[in-house]
Amino acid sequence: MSKVVLVNPSLSVDSRYGVMSVAGGVEIPFGICYLAGYLKEKKVSVQIIDACALNLDSDGLIGQIKKTNCRYLGITVTTQQLPSAAAVAEKLKKENPELIIIVGGCHISSSYEETLRQNPFFDYAVVGEGEVTLFELIKALDNGQDLAQVPGVVFRQKGNIVFSGQRERIKDIDLLPLPAFDLLSDIRKYYRLTIQNVIFHPGVSIITSRGCFGKCVFCDRSVFGNCLTSHSPEYILRMITSLVDSYGIKSVMFQDDNFFLPKARLFKFCDLLAASGLDLKWSASSRIDAVSEELLIKIKQSGCWQISYGIESANQEILKFYNKKIEPEQIRKVLSMTKRCGILTKGFFIFGGPKESEESLAESIEFMLNADLDDVSVTFFTPYPGIEIYKTISSYGSFDADYQKMSCFDIVFVPFGLTKEKLLYYQAKALKLFYFRIPVIFSYLKRIRSFSFFLRLSASSLALLLNFFKKNERLRKAVNN
Repeated sequence: MSKVVLVNPSLSVDSRYGVMSVAGGVEIPFGICYLAGYLKEKKVSVQIIDACALNLDSDGLIGQIKKTNCRYLGITVTTQQLPSAAAVAEKLKKENPELIIIVGGCHISSSYEETLRQNPFFDYAVVGEGEVTLFELIKALDNGQDLAQVPGVVFRQKGNIVFSGQRERIKDIDLLPLPAFDLLSDIRKYYRLTIQNVIFHPGVSIITSRGCFGKCVFCDRSVFGNCLTSHSPEYILRMITSLVDSYGIKSVMFQDDNFFLPKARLFKFCDLLAASGLDLKWSASSRIDAVSEELLIKIKQSGCWQISYGIESANQEILKFYNKKIEPEQIRKVLSMTKRCGILTKGFFIFGGPKESEESLAESIEFMLNADLDDVSVTFFTPYPGIEIYKTISSYGSFDADYQKMSCFDIVFVPFGLTKEKLLYYQAKALKLFYFRIPVIFSYLKRIRSFSFFLRLSASSLALLLNFFKKNERLRKAVNN
């Protein structure tokens, strides 16, 4: 079968994190690693080029792709990556019209018809889970078969955009081979956790499940919906063991939306990890309503050192609008319980969503300063095309649908009654008041276990200072107003 190259297109750390890029992470592109692992198992020759990790611009990426002389090019596309992916596809197709370009990813699943209509150099699209669909699509193209018989494929036919129909979700994802980490560039060199989420270096983030029970209005559920499928504890341990044995990984962050569910899976994983003898520290993200004291004690014993909670806001009206199904006092109690069990806490906050006001922003900042939090992440509300309220977002404020800015770290949506300058001001105020406190500084000093961590922490602290004190006309204007 013809050669396939899978690409994670250009998106530098600077583009995502701005001045705080030295504190940012570079994540393993799990989606294309699963695709590559599946194709390898089916005896398909496949390569991965991760332009994000290699910090390649579009021309650099094109040069790397041309060297492979591939027949099929698969590009994973987030909303922010779409302009870069389109530019790469156009240049390559103009030079080599025979190259077949296939796109997939969260943005494609949410907006496949619009994306193919506006980007004529994308030949085909894969919607939803891609492993089986991509393999069957390539097989059908090689053999001249009818694409309408391959579920999950979008193609052009007589000037129309045609979708072959939704493919049924993979019920047992343990049947998938391990992600093809071996096809990435050196994991130790090119991938890292954010400074907030690492305790031992090297560390990486991994994903062990697909889907989420939650129905938050700001989440894109176009790929997996609300159906949760999870790897077994045995599969997870195999994945971690391969990373430890091959790359010396010492820290893992589980980025699953629901890593702590179901509880039986989590408890068995903790037992297997403890019995394995692996010298590993781990952290995870969690919903506020997914933890109990029993669970916290169990995971602490197995090496969990930090939990990142999706808090979003301390204002009850906004939490209700987001459909979080939690309350501020409940959040406060869970954070205190987590700290009592010896686990550090991080809170994710979203500023500038619908119904946000200066009063609600001040409310969230006050909550940060008084709750049991060791870290916070403050990003901006970003209306991705796949979210529940995307089509009605303009009824809540002004929206700049510039895909390149959709990183959560730039402002593309401003609710009525606020301005970009005000949002920037309150974000800077929150981070300044939170991090310039003795307990938080001391917490970071206690995490220093290596010279490399010390250097990165120092660089991150300097960047934070520059971010606060640089002469920014917009912030001065906000303060004066």
